[in-house]
Amino acid sequence: MCNRSHIVWRTTLLVAFLLVLMVPVEVCAAGESYPSKPIKLIVPFNPGGLSDTTARVVVKHMDKYFDQPLVVVNIEGAGSIVGSQEALEAPADGYTLLWHHHSMLTSNVMGLADFTWDSYTPVCSVVSTGATVVVKATSPWNTLKDLLDDAREHPGKIRYGVNLGTMSHFGGLNLGLATGVKFSYVGGGGDAVRIAQLLRGEIDVCASGGLTVQYVRSGELRPLAYASDKRNPALPEVPTTIEQDVDSVEIFTLGIFGPKGLPKDIVEKLEKAFAMLCEDSSFKEEMRSHVCEVTYMPSDVFGEYLDSEQIRLQEVAERSGILKK
Repeated sequence: MCNRSHIVWRTTLLVAFLLVLMVPVEVCAAGESYPSKPIKLIVPFNPGGLSDTTARVVVKHMDKYFDQPLVVVNIEGAGSIVGSQEALEAPADGYTLLWHHHSMLTSNVMGLADFTWDSYTPVCSVVSTGATVVVKATSPWNTLKDLLDDAREHPGKIRYGVNLGTMSHFGGLNLGLATGVKFSYVGGGGDAVRIAQLLRGEIDVCASGGLTVQYVRSGELRPLAYASDKRNPALPEVPTTIEQDVDSVEIFTLGIFGPKGLPKDIVEKLEKAFAMLCEDSSFKEEMRSHVCEVTYMPSDVFGEYLDSEQIRLQEVAERSGILKK
């Protein structure tokens, strides 16, 4: 009886010991197998816009460089805050990512969101795009200088269309600060809304992204400047603001974010895959068709860039007096 009890005790001890040994092996295997299922890529805007369109180009080409598909999920609402909040609260396991741009920063600066880029784990930037300052083809202004001269002569008269609290708003404010002119900023909506307002004569000028190109080519709109330090490949004849001695840019940088605390090994796997994607010539070509340039920055560099942009946008808001006291 004593021998039998001793054998049972030793067997139980051995089984427990083996189970303990198995735990780190299983954890290690789980970490090494990422990704083992599809990854949700949250786009915090409606389908059909710039963010949604570019995200779908990303997932289309990413299949070549990642073991599992990325699946776009549109969660719009409150100017991107609803979808961003869901990504913020997701488990930090790499299976929920966010595709977002500068509006994350401007929402925070304006006090509309209590989180910003460093509330997440920035994984990498992927593409960037600028905005073209446009007026109606029948406008009296043929150049950016014409517009600015008129604005100086008639402060507050010229109606500048923006989507309040977003990069289009901050871009318009920055143009005014850089040139010492005063515009009357008129709230509207996204690119399509502002272009419609411009064509109906409800505003006098606006800056818009990729959608602008077709209206410029059709002759309905006249481009005055591309708000960047490099010309727009889709409208190479349009001079930049910098070329016209106006130190004002309006650049959207779109990238990948994960929840705070995303493990380093998962970040590195994502960085590696996106770095390969950004070298893909067919991916670059398709992004250019949407008036976007591939602009890859790894996690640490992307974080430094976003930090500097947050400071810059905060300064624009403060100098413009748009922040509530």
